Amino acid sequence: MKVAFGILIVCILFLTASRFSYAVNQSLVISTPTPSIDYTLPYPGLLPSHPLYFMKNLRDRILLAMTRDPLKKSEYLLLFSDKHLAMGKVLLKDKKKELAGETLIKGERYLLSSLDRLSESKGRGIFPPGYIQKIGLSAKKHQEVITNLIFQVSDPASLDKLKEALLINSKASVKASQLGVPQK
Repeated sequence: MKVAFGILIVCILFLTASRFSYAVNQSLVISTPTPSIDYTLPYPGLLPSHPLYFMKNLRDRILLAMTRDPLKKSEYLLLFSDKHLAMGKVLLKDKKKELAGETLIKGERYLLSSLDRLSESKGRGIFPPGYIQKIGLSAKKHQEVITNLIFQVSDPASLDKLKEALLINSKASVKASQLGVPQK
């Protein structure tokens, strides 16, 4: 009984001796999140600044030359386009602005070529609905990323390259809408 009473006293002292602190928010900041396109870019792999990049480029060219199915070729071109966009982001982050601009332009040209192959595939009667949404999301993501990169660059030469990439992207968006890709 004495032990139980002692434990009760210790518990009461322990609970009453503890101090409570409450967090007080001094300033309330309300920010409206900008809607982001839900499309994940692939890992870029070797960057154009890497000494072995020419081997990766050669492999990609061989892969495209060996692929005869226009839909499969369109999928590869879309993948290369997404990879070049991711490469451009990394290169710009690494302060390699000239190379980043060239890489982004090349990526947008891949996107345009992907739509050309998709058009060819549509002519053959092969036009899968899931891929149509994917290429539309990719074009929107490219536009979003390049627009964000434009705000990060102050160099006029790099800015011109980014604007050129955005112009090619707008051509791709027009071509996508002509093919029936949803443009929300």
